Order: sequence, then C-alpha cells, then structure tokens
Amino acid sequence: MKKCVFISVYNRKLIVELADALRGLGYDIFSTGATYKLLHRSDVKSAQIKNVMLNSVLNSILGLPGALPTQPHIVVADLYPLEKITGQDNFSVEELPEYLDPFNITILRTAASKFRNIIALCDSRDYDFVYKKIAEKGDVSAETKKKLAAKVYNYCAYYDAAVSNYLAGKNNLLELENAVLPLTKMADVQGEDKNQKCFFYKLTQIPPTGMSAIKIIQGKSFTYNHYMDINYALELISGFENGCLALRHMHIQSLAFGRSPVENFSSVADRGIEGCIIAFNEKVDLETSGILSKSKVEAVLAPEYSGEALNLLKMKKRLKLIVFKPLLGIPNDVEIHSVCGGVLARGIEHEQEKFRSANTRKPSPFEMNLLKKAWHIVKFAKSYSAVFLNNFRILSIADGQGDSADSVLQAVEKLRKNHPILAANEMLVFASDMPLTSDLVNEIVKCKVSAIVSPENSSSRENAQCAKVCEEYSLPLVFADRRQFRK
Repeated sequence: MKKCVFISVYNRKLIVELADALRGLGYDIFSTGATYKLLHRSDVKSAQIKNVMLNSVLNSILGLPGALPTQPHIVVADLYPLEKITGQDNFSVEELPEYLDPFNITILRTAASKFRNIIALCDSRDYDFVYKKIAEKGDVSAETKKKLAAKVYNYCAYYDAAVSNYLAGKNNLLELENAVLPLTKMADVQGEDKNQKCFFYKLTQIPPTGMSAIKIIQGKSFTYNHYMDINYALELISGFENGCLALRHMHIQSLAFGRSPVENFSSVADRGIEGCIIAFNEKVDLETSGILSKSKVEAVLAPEYSGEALNLLKMKKRLKLIVFKPLLGIPNDVEIHSVCGGVLARGIEHEQEKFRSANTRKPSPFEMNLLKKAWHIVKFAKSYSAVFLNNFRILSIADGQGDSADSVLQAVEKLRKNHPILAANEMLVFASDMPLTSDLVNEIVKCKVSAIVSPENSSSRENAQCAKVCEEYSLPLVFADRRQFRK
C-alpha cells in the first residue's frame, strides 16, 4: 500500500512545493478545505477531506480504520496565526473563538503522540530537510521524529498559553500553579562574548506592549546590554509626559522634563552623554535631531519622529533608531529571573502609588507633582537609589548602591560638587527607594530641599524621628505606600 500524507495548513509557504515533491516520491496526498483548493489550483493531485470526515482522520492517525487508506507517514498541520489579528488596535478578545482551531491542534498532538511511526510537521522551515532525508533514505531517523514531535508539542503549548494570556487580559503567571509563557523569538542578539548565545523573545499579549511593541527603524548588532538598556529606558521615560533620559549600562546619567524636546535634550547633554541611549517621551523634531546628530550617542528611542528629523538622524548609519509605545496604563507585568533549577517571578505594578504626609507641613500641589516625578525615577532606578530633582531635571542621582545610606550620601556629595544654583521659582526635592533614618534626613535637609519622599520604616519610632526633623525645618515628608527594589 502506498504511503500517504495528510495536510491542513494556514501558512501556505512552501506547501505546494512539498506536496508536489512528495507526490514525486510516490505519496498519496490528502488535504482539507483551503489547502485542497490551493493544491488543486497548483495542479498537485490531492484527495479532499471534507469537514464531516475530520474525526475519521484522527482514527487514521491513531492507526484505526478511518478517512485515510492507512496511517499517514507524514502529517503537516499548523494553527491560525493569532498575532496577525490580535495585534490590531481594534481587536476584541470576544472575537478570539472565531480564529481558534480545535481540529488542527488535536491533529498535531495526535500525530506527535505517534512519533515512532509518523513524521509530524508544524514548521515550513523543516520541509526541505525532511523531504531530502526521505528522498535519500526513505524516512527520517527515529531521533528526528522525536525532535519534530517535541517541536509540535512546544508549538501547541505556546498556542494554548497565548490563548490563556489573551483570555486572562493580563499576564497571569503569578496566579497559576503550573504556568507556560507564550514567547516568540524575535531576534538573535549579540552576546557580550562572541561565544555567548543570546535571543530576544517577546511575550504574546493583547495589545502588544513594551519591548514586544518596539520598532527598530535603523541599527544592527544589538547586544544583550542594548536590550536591557532599552527596556530600562522605556519603563523610566514613560512616567513623564514630556522628557528626555540619558542612560548607560542601566545607570541613569541624566533626565530632564517639562520643557521643549530641544531644551530637555540640551539639559541632558551637558552632563556628558557619549555612548548613552537617549529616550524621549515625545515627538523628536528637526531642531532636536540637529543637535542629536552632532552627538556621539549609541541609540535614540522616541514614540515618534518628524519626517525631517528621521531623515537627518538616518544619515548617521551607526545610530540605532527605535520607535516605542509609552507604557502608561498597561496591565501589570511579571519580572522573571533565572536561578539554578528554576525561575523567580514577581509582579511589576504600573499603577500609581498612594502617598501620605508624615508631618503637619503638607506639600503644595506643585511640590507633590515634583515628588511623584522623583519617586518614579527611584522606582525604576537600580536599588538602592536616591535622587535630587528640581523643576525640570535631575541634579544628582546615586543608584545601584549597597544600602540606602550609601545612595543618600553619594547623592548628597554629587549635589555639593555640582554646586547647583536654583532660580527663585525653582524647588529641590529628594526621593529614596528605601526607608530613611533620621540621621540621613538631617544630611538631606542640609541641601536645602523643599520636600522629601520615601517608603515608611517598619519602625514607627524611626518614622516619628524622621518626621520630627522635617517638622523642625518646615519641610513636607511624604511616605509612599510601598517599597521598590530593582536589581
């Protein structure tokens, strides 16, 4: 009895060539719906399997009497590419059932379960290899069948995880006892060492956000550290309606906000930005790009560029240019760290923290707005971190320190070295990502700050002492309702 092949695919790439080649090797072809019509139009002889016969196909794959004359030697199937429709702005999860294919996913799993006898194919990139092996030896090796079956199971698991993620409306990893992340490889990434393998996988979600939604306009040779810096920049700059950030190796060099793009960038640039990644949270115009093009920065991120600005920046062929979607308003994310034998996962909250005044001197609306900006910076900076911020820029920052005392004292020392001169209408506020002691508050108030924000201490006595120091200087002390720790 002749060997047969069952084909039911959405991805038409190379399927006509594969079917025709297998016909040439003596296989009978059986196909469904649109696949049958495509093969028929392409003059590839195929027997049509109609919808009423689909359950009978499963019997054939299991080796039982069914729609096919014998158990198929090869099963070629795939699933509807959900990302083609879920990535659309007007897509609703309620539409999802229309695109799910319970038949093909069952066909794939069943074929993979019979890997000792059946070659299960779900990826067009495997077609040529499989055909050549069959043409040469009549079959693929048992090891190849196992690898292809494993690929099918992984493909189906990804698909199920993507559907689960869509239906949950957010990344629900922290709510599950058993979890599978729907990840799609987007790019090979250059490691810091040439022998190091690195890849960027995006998390399938509705709508695509963060790193999964960036668009690389120009640039090659993105390294692992580039992706880390880009992600860090997205998180930080998205907290500002209009701002400009400079960072290098996940350390903030400078940040300015509240003015025009060219003014914000000029404020950032005077701190030394060679080799930095520059992130804007507003449209980059021609005037700003004119100054940018003369600098020695590594990459530029922005939600939008004017046509003239983009053309000018593209003249710097080594400059990496990226478009991103601001992160404000997205669902909670999950941060994952690999550890020996597993992963650590924790939620990252993007909603606004709650703040309370710790003493009788309440912050004015303007002071509170500035404190929230300072808090956003230390929230995403590497712990432990401390920042001095005036009306439109960072004046001093220390991040990635061993404890809160080191970060505070280093930030104080940097501020004193910079000798900032504040205008009459300017304020200076301070933020720390970890609780403060009264001794540290005493050092901070010597810098003539207008207000302070930090998390509360676990000790109510220490909180009272910090509040007392601020009360003596008539400074508002504000406590955030949560602590932040970033590796």
